[in-house]
This record gives sequence, C-alpha cells and structure tokens, in this order.
Amino acid sequence: MTEFFRDGKEWAILEQDVIPHLFKGKHRREPLRVWVVGCSTGEEAYSLAILLAEHRAKVEEPPPIQIFASDLDGQALAAGRAGRYSDSIARQMTPERLARWFVKEGDTYCVVKELREMCIFSQHSLIKDAPFSRLDLVSCRNLLIYLDAELQEKVIPLFHFALRPGGFLFLGNSENASRHQNLFVPVEPRSRIFRRLDTATRVFPDFPFTSVDRPRIARSAGHGASMIQPTAARDLTRWAEHAMERHNPAFVVIDEGHNVLHFSGPMGRFLAPASGAASLNLLQLVHPALRAELRNALSRAAVEEHSVELPGRELGTNGQRLRVNLIIEPRLAVSDRQPGFLVVFKD
Repeated sequence: MTEFFRDGKEWAILEQDVIPHLFKGKHRREPLRVWVVGCSTGEEAYSLAILLAEHRAKVEEPPPIQIFASDLDGQALAAGRAGRYSDSIARQMTPERLARWFVKEGDTYCVVKELREMCIFSQHSLIKDAPFSRLDLVSCRNLLIYLDAELQEKVIPLFHFALRPGGFLFLGNSENASRHQNLFVPVEPRSRIFRRLDTATRVFPDFPFTSVDRPRIARSAGHGASMIQPTAARDLTRWAEHAMERHNPAFVVIDEGHNVLHFSGPMGRFLAPASGAASLNLLQLVHPALRAELRNALSRAAVEEHSVELPGRELGTNGQRLRVNLIIEPRLAVSDRQPGFLVVFKD
C-alpha cells in the first residue's frame, strides 16, 4: 500500500541531506529533474514535490522542477494526475503540510495546483521502454522486490546511466544497491539513499535497445565503413541531451548513418522494428507509418542544415490512434565534431 512520506527516517535524510544538494549549482534555466518509477497513485511523487517546493522557497533564483512519475497501470496514473486522496492522509504528514499543500473537499483532500503542475504522469515500462535521462534523483521504492534477480542486476546500472554525475537513487527499505559498489554509495550507513559514483567510462546499461557495444556500431551503407569512436559518440550524446531541454523526454540520438546511439524517455509507442536481422538503424526501428516521412525529413535536415518539424503525424499502436510531432535537429560536422541528428517524439 502506498502512502505519503512512507518510512519517515529515509524521508528525513532526503529532506536534510539530499534535497539541498540537488539545488546546488542550478540556475533558472536548468531544470531539476526527478523520476519516480512505479509511482502508483502518486503519493510518492507528491511527497517529493512537497520537499522540493519547500526548499525552492528558500532559494533566491530557483530552477524549474520536473517530476516524471511513471507506471504501467493507467488507472493508477489517472488517480495520480487527479491528486485527490481520502482524509486518511491526515495521519501521514504534519498538520502544517496538510494545510499548505492540500485543499479539503468533503471527506477528501486535493493536491494544490502548484504541486500538480510539477508532476508529469506517464505510462512507462521499466523493462521495455528506454529510461528518462539527465536526472538529478531517481526514486524507485519497493518495485525491485517484484523483479527476479537477473532483472534487478540490470536495473541498477540503468539508473546509473539515467542520472547526472552526483545524482541520487532512492530505494525501498527491502532494496539495496550494495552489489554495485562501483556505481553507487549510500549517503549514510544502512540508508537506502545512494549517491551516484562517477565511472572512468560511461556505463551503458544492458537494455533491450542499448545492449550493443556503441563504439563498434558501423555507419550504414553509403556512409563508409568507419567506426564511431567512443569520445565522439559521448560528445554527440551530450550535445543532444542539452538540446533536449527545449523539447521533451522521448528522443533518440543517431549518427549520420541513422544508427541509434542513445534512447531516452518512453519510446515504445513509436517503435515497431522491421522483421529480419536485428538492426539499430532508426529507419528499421521506427513505426512503419513514420518511416518514409522520417527518411525524407532526415535528408532535408542534412541538406538544409536546420531543424525540420513534422506536426500531427498519426499512427496506430496497441489498438489506439496516436498523434505525434516529430522534430529532427541536425548536428553539422565542424572540425572534428561528430555529426548526427536528434529526433524528438512529442505526443
């Protein structure tokens, strides 16, 4: 059962030691980004929103706050977006917080608009969909215990990959990252809050779409047989991640041969790989309804040397119709800079 500020000791450490650190070095144009995995009906996401909003009030020029709350359960997500809870939540927080962050309506409490606007609730599979990226904090509490040991071993590196340097991972009381001591260290002994450790090279998670050794990805036919060097690929990905701050979490980074270097955000709806040999070429992975127009847009972006947008494209997925805007942003070859593209998918 989910509730507000569950396991009070861990939340106290988060409030006192972690939240202030998240704001350090941030400015008004650099979002503070949080991912709540398995958010259920939203109590954990709003608990984090309360702590962040309370600390934001103490900062002279605070950054914008983005909380991505994801779950597989559509009904739970709808309840989280509504932000309406029974009056039993009065026992889960102080009267001051209840009065500041909720409006009493009959025998229910509704989360104030300020907090609801911080939180984006979206359907996402931790196993199938690419992770959100450039995060300051990942909260995944009491979800790993439902995964088998093999999946647990894969998920922790995935969180390391999704976090910014120095970011934090918040786990449940029955979960631990101690088997990955090269990736995370607890902020306090026996705490379930962990700080991300920097690694000599970026650790790519063993993810369905990202298990290929990227430095060995060859460019597609027509672009020669040279390999992308690790430094160039990381540089191209960093460029795309900064560009993404203007857009939306669902995007891919591809090289000039259209081979995928990096996925981010809930991409599953936009992909339908072609049958045959496995490929990381985006034009083989993307939904068939988008392939022809995406191919033309990539060519236009490369020739015209500026962004191309395809608004309102429609595709069918899981028996439903989905409208998506595509944004293709080219990165031109300058000096020794790795050329490529950022492809953004916006509902």
